[in-house]
Amino acid sequence: MNNSFRQLGVLTNWVRGIACVTGLIVVCNIGIDLYVNHLLRLIRDGAVENPSLLLMGMHGANRLQMVLDVGYGALLLLNIVLFFIWLHRAASNTEALGAKGLESSPGWTVGWFFVPVANLVMPYRAMREVWQASRAPAQWSTVRTGPCLLLWWLTHLFAGIAGQVKSVMLREAHGANAVLAASNVEITGMVLFLIATLLFVHIVGSLWNMQEAAWSQQTPALPPLPVAAIA
Repeated sequence: MNNSFRQLGVLTNWVRGIACVTGLIVVCNIGIDLYVNHLLRLIRDGAVENPSLLLMGMHGANRLQMVLDVGYGALLLLNIVLFFIWLHRAASNTEALGAKGLESSPGWTVGWFFVPVANLVMPYRAMREVWQASRAPAQWSTVRTGPCLLLWWLTHLFAGIAGQVKSVMLREAHGANAVLAASNVEITGMVLFLIATLLFVHIVGSLWNMQEAAWSQQTPALPPLPVAAIA
């Protein structure tokens, strides 16, 4: 067995913490979109005598959202890099724990994210292998992963699809109703992303806990000190 097991506690906390912050930004953006949609409906329906005030409110909300998006993008990019480092080390740890016959090497566990078409399926399969090998290294192929990993991957994919659909709808939007429809798709995508983020935080923490438990079972305990040495 390879004894190159690496502690991931600090990196795990960083990845989960940044993910939580990005999730909070998404919640704020959902609130802003709902507020802007409400103002847009009032203008569309002619429910106010002076729509210019509502337009000023919409512009202010959009400016706030732009500021949040800058912070969100920077944090997301940072966390993607940290996650790939974490994932490579977690995959390497499965070898240190004694798992054999895995389909994806530590390098390909990360590399699949960059392969077109294959990145729709293979990153999930690689993550599932890391989960299985972390839970039961010697019998990893018999481990059932449950729905959490699959739900995380599907919500992640559909959130991205919703974002692309929203962009197309906005380019072709004519009138308030079309803009509202595109905004509703965007909100749906953000809700899916938020669900994916919560599942991601749970998965990363659980996977590291499983690896730590598996390593502690394989590491021989230190013998007790002699009584004379204690004295």
